[in-house]
Amino acid sequence: MFDGRLRLTVILFLSRYRNMQLPFDENPDPAVWSYVVRNAPRAQTYGAEFGATWAATRALSLSADIGLLHTEVTRYANSGVEGNELARAPKLSAAFGMNWRAANRFEVGATARYSSAYHSAITNIERGRVEPGWIANVRASYPVGAVKLFAFVNNVFDSGRPVLLEADPNAADASGDGATLHRPRTIGVGLEAWF
Repeated sequence: MFDGRLRLTVILFLSRYRNMQLPFDENPDPAVWSYVVRNAPRAQTYGAEFGATWAATRALSLSADIGLLHTEVTRYANSGVEGNELARAPKLSAAFGMNWRAANRFEVGATARYSSAYHSAITNIERGRVEPGWIANVRASYPVGAVKLFAFVNNVFDSGRPVLLEADPNAADASGDGATLHRPRTIGVGLEAWF
């Protein structure tokens, strides 16, 4: 489309599983790793992914990707998880990017990724629910002969949003819960050379 400057992609999917292996935390103490894998008789996932890449000008390209996902343990009697969502499966995810390259080959780019809320464990307990959030990164580079100078900032806004929340379902409060966080803002510069 648009003389080949716009590329669109669409993916639709439906997956039905028999005896899907699900991890269960046997000891919710974050200091003790003790998991057992059990088979759920039936589970399913379905959704769609939409993508667009646009060469807006000779120097500027833009991209966007959106994912929609539904997951469910459809049959697992007396397990306490029948009807639950699968772990770490956000219903909506998105990624946006831009890249600009000047005539002198100076290049700058940025990406932003979004995830809606999701449960950290198959038990879907509320304290293990990760809230929605964004992560943004920027980068720049400039070639000098056979050398490229580059700089980057990852997690630009220093998001402390967890990636995973390990919650004890038997505890009255969150005092003993654990969390895995995004890496903090990271700033770097470097030199890349070719021989």
